[in-house]
Amino acid sequence: MQIIKKDRYPGIRSFEADDERLFYGRTKEIDSLFSLVTIKPLIILFGKSGLGKTSLIKAGLGSLLKNNNFFPLMIRLQNTSVSPIDTVISELEPYVDKSKLEQFGGKSSNVIWEAINACNFFDPSGVPATPILIFDQFEELFNHDISLRHQWASQLSDLIEGRRPKDVVEILQLIPRSERTAEQLEWFEPPLVKILFSIRSDRMSDLHQLRSEFPGILQNRFELKPLQVDQAKEAIIKPATLIGNEFSSIPFEYETETVNEILENLKNETGEIESFQLQIICQHIEKYVKSNKWDSVDKVTINTWVLDGKEGIALILRNYYLDNIADLGSKGEQLAARKLLEEGLIADGRRIGVAEAVVKGTFKIDDKLLGRLLLSRLIRPEDSRLGRTYEISHDTLVVPILDALKNRRFVEEYRKDEEEKKQLKIGQIEMKKKQKRSYLVILVSIIFLVTFLVLYLNQKEATDRAFSNEKRVQTIIDAIYFYENRFALASRQDTITGKIKYGFINKQGEPMIDYKYDEASAFDNETEFAKVVVDGKKFWIDTTEVKYTLAESFEELNEFSEALDLRRKELEIIPNTIARGSSLLIVQMDQNELQTLPPQIGHLTLLYYLNLEENQLKSLPAEIGKLEFLRILILSNNSIETLPIEIGSLLNLESLFLEGNELKTLPPDIGELENLSFIHLENNSIETLPSEIGKLEGLQYLLLGGNPISEEEKEKIRNLLPNCEVYFDIVDFEN
Repeated sequence: MQIIKKDRYPGIRSFEADDERLFYGRTKEIDSLFSLVTIKPLIILFGKSGLGKTSLIKAGLGSLLKNNNFFPLMIRLQNTSVSPIDTVISELEPYVDKSKLEQFGGKSSNVIWEAINACNFFDPSGVPATPILIFDQFEELFNHDISLRHQWASQLSDLIEGRRPKDVVEILQLIPRSERTAEQLEWFEPPLVKILFSIRSDRMSDLHQLRSEFPGILQNRFELKPLQVDQAKEAIIKPATLIGNEFSSIPFEYETETVNEILENLKNETGEIESFQLQIICQHIEKYVKSNKWDSVDKVTINTWVLDGKEGIALILRNYYLDNIADLGSKGEQLAARKLLEEGLIADGRRIGVAEAVVKGTFKIDDKLLGRLLLSRLIRPEDSRLGRTYEISHDTLVVPILDALKNRRFVEEYRKDEEEKKQLKIGQIEMKKKQKRSYLVILVSIIFLVTFLVLYLNQKEATDRAFSNEKRVQTIIDAIYFYENRFALASRQDTITGKIKYGFINKQGEPMIDYKYDEASAFDNETEFAKVVVDGKKFWIDTTEVKYTLAESFEELNEFSEALDLRRKELEIIPNTIARGSSLLIVQMDQNELQTLPPQIGHLTLLYYLNLEENQLKSLPAEIGKLEFLRILILSNNSIETLPIEIGSLLNLESLFLEGNELKTLPPDIGELENLSFIHLENNSIETLPSEIGKLEGLQYLLLGGNPISEEEKEKIRNLLPNCEVYFDIVDFEN
C-alpha cells in the first residue's frame, strides 16, 4: 500500500484530525469555541467560505474535545437521496448497543433520541464521554425536502432541550412506579448531548426556518473571522520548520521580506487574511521546494523572487485549478478529471458528493488517476455508513472550475466548427479534381482568344496607353482600399443619432459589413483583420464579422481578451501578467526585441495563433508544450538554436514557421505532430533531420532551402516523406 506523505500546507482542502501538528494561527479561536461548547447545548459556528471552519473543528477543536471527556461525531447531510434522520442514524450505528435498543427501543417516533440513548461513547482513556454531534457544512440541510428538514429538527430539539419526547413520557407513565427497574429509569433519562452547527455566513438566514423547533437557535453563535497578520505569520512560518519523515518536503524557512510580501498582498481592506488564499500560496512555495534538489544546501530559504511580487501571487491564486489538472498525467487523463470535476461534482453552482462507483464507472476514473486526484487535493473523500463519496475540496474552487468549463466548451465548439469547415474544404477540393472541362468550353475559349487577339492587334497602338493608365489607377485603388477585392472601409452619418458609423463595402458600394461601428480601421493584410470599436470596446473582426476582443497593451489584457496585438512595440520582455490572458486565441508580438518567453506563456491554453517573427529569441520554454490548441506557430527570423522536446505536445499544430534561425536539426518529438501540414525551415544551419519526421503522413510542404544539407541526406528525407513536396532550394511559397 502506497504511503501518502503529508504536505505541510494542505492548500484548499481542510486540515484533518491528524494534521493537528500543522495547524497554526487559531489558538485563541480554538479555546473560545471549546469554552462555549462546554457550557451550551447548541452552538452555531459561522464564517465566510474559505476561512477554515472545518479545519478549526477537525484539527483544532477535535483533540481538545477528546481530551476533555467529549466524543465528537462529524456528520454531513450532503446526500439528498437519504433523509437527514436516516443519515444521523447511520452515523450513530457503530456505537449503538443493539441489545439495549432491541429491549427498550422501537416505541418512540423520535428514532434519533432512541439511537443516542442506546449508544456508548468513550474518550481515548476508555471513560464514558459526552457526545457532541457536529454538523459540518450545515447549509446542506436546506437542500433536503422541507418536510424532512422539519422532522429532523423536531427530533433534535428534544435532545437540545434535554427533555423526553412526548410519546416516551406516555410510555413511562404506563409503567407503575413500583415496577420501574433501574435499567428502565436509565433508558427514560434524557441523554446529555451537545450539538454544533457549522454554516457559511451567507446561509445564516436559512436558520430562521428552524426557529419553531429551535427557538434560541441564534443565541449562541461563534463567528470565525479571517486571520490577523500575526496569526497568518505563524501559519506561514511554523509548518515549514517542522522536522519529520511524514512530510513530503524537507524543512525550509522564509526570508522576512518574503513573509511580508505574502501578508501585504493577501490583506483585505481591514488588514485581515483569508486562510484558503494563504494556504494556496504556501502550498505553491512547498511545491517549489519539492521540485528542486537541495542535497548540497544546509538551509533552504525562500526568497521573494519565488513569488514574483503582487502579479505573481495573483496568478498563483487564479491558476490553482488548471495548474493542478496539468500535473495529472496524459491529455486524456486530464480531460477525464476535468469532466468529473466540472460536470460531475458541481450541480446548480454548488459542489456535490458523488459515489465512488459513479466516479469510476460513469466518468472512467481508474484507481491510479483517482489517487493522483486525491494527491492534488482538488477532491477529497467522504466516508460514511452509506459508502465512500468524492467531492471538490472547497467551495472556493467552484468559480474557477466553472470558468474552466466555460472555456473548455468554447474550445470544443470552436474545434467542431473548424473540423466542419475543414471537411467542407476537402470536399470542395475533391469535387474540383473530378471536374473536367468539356470540349465545347475549350472550343469556345479558343474562338474567344483568337477574336480578342485580332481586335487587340488592330487597336493596340491607340488604346495601350489609356489601358495601361487605367489598370495602374485601378491597381492602386484596389491595393489601398479593398481587401479581398471587396471590403473597403466606408462611413456614413446615422440618420437618427447623427453620429458617424463605419462599415465595409464592395466596389459597387454595397455594404458587405453594415454601418454599425463607432470607429474602424481598414482590413490589415498582415493580420487579415479589421480593428473596430463599439461602445468603447475594441475588437478585431474578420470578413464574416466574427469578433475577437482586442487588447493592445499588457495593461489592457484581462481574462476576457481574445486577441493581443503588440506588433512593433520595441518589447524586450514579456511580463508574467501575460498569464492573465487565459482566453487569448490570437497573439501578434512580431517585430520586437524579445530574447526570452516567460514560463507563464503556458497559461494561454486556448491559443491557436502565435506570431513571434523577427525577435531575438534563442530558445523556447518547455511550457510552450501546454498550448495544446495551437494551430499556427510563427518563429521566423529569430536566433533559435534548438527546439524543446515539448514541441511534440502541440498535437493540433498545422503550420510551423522557423525560417531564418540557427537550427541544426529538429527534435525527434516533431514526429508526434500528426496534424502538421507545413514546415518552413529555410535559411537555418540544418544538416540532418530526425527519422521521426517520416511519421508526419499529413505533411504537404517542407521548405529546406538555404541549409547545408548533403545529397545523401536529401535522398533520405525524400524517402521518409514520399507524399510531401520537399524543396531544397529557396522558393516563394506564397506563390
